[in-house]
Amino acid sequence: MTFKVLIVGGSIAGMALANMLETYGIAYELLEKHAVIAPQLGASIALLPNGFRILDQIGVCEVIERLSVAMDSMARFDPRGRRLRVYDEYGYYLEGMTGYKMRFLDRQQVIQALYDNLKDKSKIHTSCEVIKVEFLGSEVKVETTDGSEFTGSIVVGADGVHSRMRQEMWRIADAEIPGFISDRERKSITCTYSCLFGISDSLEAIEKDPGFKVFKKHRSYLFQAGPDGKTYWFAFFKNETRTVGPDIPRYTVDDEKTLAARTADDVLCEGLTFGEVYVRRLYSVLVPLEEYVLDRCFYKRVVLLGDSFHKMNPITGQGGNSAIESAAQLADLLLELVQRNALDGDSIQHAFAKFQRVRKPRTERLMEAARSTQQLDSLDNPFLKVINLQVMGNLGIEPIIPRIAEALIPGCRLRYLPPPKRRGIVAWEDEVKMTLEDRPVAATVVWILLILVAALAPCILKRYAAPAVVDTSPAGSSLLQLYAAISAVAIHGLWMIESYRRSFWFSPLGSAIPFLLAAQFFSVVTPIYFILHIALSRDKMFYYPCPRAIEPDVAKALATGLACIYFVPIVQTVSSLGELTHDGSVSALVRAWNMTHFGVLCRELFSLIPARTTTETSARTRKDGPKEMFGALDMPSLARLYAFFFAVTSVAHVVFISKYTYALRNTYSLTGADDIANLSSLSLTILTWCLFTAWDLRRVNIVENDILLRRAWLAVVIGSAVVGPAATLAATWWWREREMERARGGKKTQQESEWGWEGKEMNRAY
Repeated sequence: MTFKVLIVGGSIAGMALANMLETYGIAYELLEKHAVIAPQLGASIALLPNGFRILDQIGVCEVIERLSVAMDSMARFDPRGRRLRVYDEYGYYLEGMTGYKMRFLDRQQVIQALYDNLKDKSKIHTSCEVIKVEFLGSEVKVETTDGSEFTGSIVVGADGVHSRMRQEMWRIADAEIPGFISDRERKSITCTYSCLFGISDSLEAIEKDPGFKVFKKHRSYLFQAGPDGKTYWFAFFKNETRTVGPDIPRYTVDDEKTLAARTADDVLCEGLTFGEVYVRRLYSVLVPLEEYVLDRCFYKRVVLLGDSFHKMNPITGQGGNSAIESAAQLADLLLELVQRNALDGDSIQHAFAKFQRVRKPRTERLMEAARSTQQLDSLDNPFLKVINLQVMGNLGIEPIIPRIAEALIPGCRLRYLPPPKRRGIVAWEDEVKMTLEDRPVAATVVWILLILVAALAPCILKRYAAPAVVDTSPAGSSLLQLYAAISAVAIHGLWMIESYRRSFWFSPLGSAIPFLLAAQFFSVVTPIYFILHIALSRDKMFYYPCPRAIEPDVAKALATGLACIYFVPIVQTVSSLGELTHDGSVSALVRAWNMTHFGVLCRELFSLIPARTTTETSARTRKDGPKEMFGALDMPSLARLYAFFFAVTSVAHVVFISKYTYALRNTYSLTGADDIANLSSLSLTILTWCLFTAWDLRRVNIVENDILLRRAWLAVVIGSAVVGPAATLAATWWWREREMERARGGKKTQQESEWGWEGKEMNRAY
C-alpha cells in the first residue's frame, strides 16, 4: 500500500503540512470539519521571520506579503495612555537580521493562500469532522460525523486546542496501556489569561502609531493597523484564578460583552478608549488562553501537530509560526521514512519520537517567553511594573532585539528544499557550525569547584607550609605587587569588555564598576567574577544567537581610552627599569599603577552619563544597528585592545619574572608569603579559566575536535609559563572572539580581511 498521511484539521499547521507533503510527493488527504476551507473566525495572525522562511520555501511568501501589513514600528503606552517610547527601528532590525519583517493579516487569508497554492485540491475534504480513530495493523482508519471513512498510514491531528484527535489518542492509549497518559499530562493544560481579540474599522487615533502596546494592571492591549483600513487588536486579561483542563472556561457572547463594558473606559492612547474600538468592531471573540506543551505528542500511528500539541499565549505571535515550524519538521521526517522505505510501525514511532524530542524543548522555550512577556505587559506585580514602565520605558530597542533573536533564529526550515534566497545578517541556527545546547548543570558545578580549588589552594598551602624566615629582599614583595598591578590591566580590561556584551545586560556582570571598586582584593574578586561568568553562560543562547559583538564605538573608545590612561605608568615603569631593586622606586610605581586603575574606574563611572542622541545619530543607529549588533565591526578595535593587553602583560612577565628570579625566590617568607599566595591564586585561577574557555568552545563545536582542544590546553599551559597568566588570558580571549565569530556563519573570509594584521599577529602570539 502507498504510504498516505491523513491530516485532520485545515488549520495553518494542517494546510502548511499539506503543501509540504505535496511538494515532497507524499500522498495525503486533509479533512476539515467546516463547510469552507477558510472560515472567517475573527482572528488575525502575526507572521514572523521563522514562519515566513518556511512559507518562502513552499512559494506563498510573496502572496502573503501582498495581503498583509508590516509592523515597522512599535509604540508603548503607560496605564494612563501616555506614550513611553516608540521603537521606530523595529521593522528595520527584524528585516536586517533575518530578511523578513513581522506582518499582520487575517488568519483566514493565510489558510486561503495555502489552499490556493496547492496544485491538487481534490485531496482537501470539507464538512468532514472526524469523531473516531481505529488502528488496523499497518493502517489507521478515521470515521467522520456523516459516516464516511478514510484510511491512511498515519494520522496527523492538526485540529487545534480542543483537539478531537488528542482525545482519541488518549482514549486508545488508556485502553491499551493504562497509565500511558499520566494525570500530570492531562493537568498540563492550564489557563491563566484570556483574550478578547478582534478586527475593527480604521481608527484615526492610531494613524500616528500604527502598532502599539498599552500596559495596565492585570491586562494589556496590542494594536496593529492592517490592510484595507482594518485594525487588528488583542485585549489580554488575567483571570481571577488559574484553571486546569476541564475547568478552563468556555466563554459566551454575553461574557464577551460584559468584559468589554467593564473595560470600555480604558484609555489606550490620546483620543482613544477601548470602548470606542469595540464599538467599531467587525469581528470579535473572547477565548481562554490555554498554555501547554505535551510530554507525549504521539501514540503508535497518530501524531499531534500545532495547537493540539503545543499552545502558547499569542502575545508574542509565535503560536502559528511554531505550528509552521512543527509541520516542516514532521514533513522532513516523513520524507526520510519514505525515501528509506522504512514504513513499519517501529520506524514510524522512532520518527515521531525524534519529532517530539526536537519540538518539545523549542516550543517550551517559546511558551515560557510568551508567558513572561504577558506577565510583564500586564504589570502582574510591583517589580514587573517598575521594570516595564521605569526601566524599559527609558531604554531603546537594543536590549529587546537579542531576546527577539533568541525566539526567531532557532527556527527550522524544510531541509530537503532549497533554502530561501532572502538573507539577513544573522545566520539561522541550522546554518551555523555550532552544536547548541545548554551546558549540563553537573559540568557547570565541576568547573565552578575547580575555580574555587585553584583560588584557595595557594592560600591553604601558605598557611600550613610557608617557611618562617626573615625577608632578605625588601624589594621582593613590592616587585610582586608591581607585577600584580600590571597584570590587572588585562583582567580589568576583560571585565570592561564583557560588561558591554548584550548577553550580560541586566545581570551581575552587566557593569564592571563593582568589580573595579573591589579590585584591591583581586585574588578574591577575580574567582568570583569567573564563577559568575560560568554560571551565567550555561544557556545555549549565550553562544548563539545572542550577539557576540559589543558596540563598535565602545570598542574603539576602550582601545583608545585604555591606551591613553595607561600611557603614563608604562613610561614611568620603562624609565625606572634600572631602579627596580630599590624598594622606594618600586613602591612608587605600584602607587602609580593603582592610581591609574582608579582612573579606569572613573572612566567607567563617566560612561554611565547618558550621551545626547541627535537625529543624525538616530538615523545612523537605524541604518547600522543590525550590523553593529550582529556583525564584526568591533573586531579591529578589539584586536588592538587585546594586543595592547598582551604586549603590556607579557613584557611585564618576562622582565620582572626572568630578570629578578633570584630576588623573588628569596621573598617567600612571612613578609612575602601573602603576596606570593595571592599571585599564585590569581595565576591558577586564570589558568583554570582559560582551560574552561577552551573546553566550553569544544562543547559547542566551535573547537571542532579533541585534538584542537588538547592543543589549546597545551598552549594555555605553556603560555602561562612563558608570557604569564595575564597575557595568556588576553590571548585566549582574542582567540575566543575570533573562533566565536567564525562559527556564527559563512563570513570568515570577509571578516579576516576586515580584522587586519592585528588579529593574525595576536593569533600567532597565542
